[in-house]
Amino acid sequence: MLRLRVALRDYFPAALEAYKPLGLTSEAVLRLLVKAPTPATAAKLTISQIGAALKGRRDIQAKAEAIQNGLRSEQLGQADLVTNACASTVRALAAVITTLNAEIKTLEGEVEAHFGQHPDAEVILSQREGTHELRRNLPDHPPIRQEAHRSRPVRAQRPARRRPSPPSFLRRPARPRGPRLLRRAPRP
Repeated sequence: MLRLRVALRDYFPAALEAYKPLGLTSEAVLRLLVKAPTPATAAKLTISQIGAALKGRRDIQAKAEAIQNGLRSEQLGQADLVTNACASTVRALAAVITTLNAEIKTLEGEVEAHFGQHPDAEVILSQREGTHELRRNLPDHPPIRQEAHRSRPVRAQRPARRRPSPPSFLRRPARPRGPRLLRRAPRP
């Protein structure tokens, strides 16, 4: 989904704004992106074509008009070569996401069909229901602060001090570097 968002942001930002209320991974948006992946083809979509992709939703007419206005808004465009390359990427990503959504629905059906056969299914489901009931039945009270049961007030700590460096006459001389043969003899 992130790659789809980045690709649309790069060459078709009006689509991000137009499809924002529906979500990029919704079936309707993926159908529209496959049908019209470029700004030019998306601007040519009619309200009836957009409404057909939105079937099964509430207030289709108003949503289709809002999407059409968003897709037809002025925007900076890319070169045709770049737009076509990005459009093919978006079309491929939309196909992959559509396939993944279908596989996830299939897997959900498999899990629901066979979960009851698991020996601990009742225990797992009862724990899940119990946490919801526990959240509903807990009384609302302010959180307990840790400072409430201290016997004395909290005192601000002093900042850590740096040790002052010793005066230069107490410092150890630096080890000479370089080959021993070329070192100077220490002064008396």
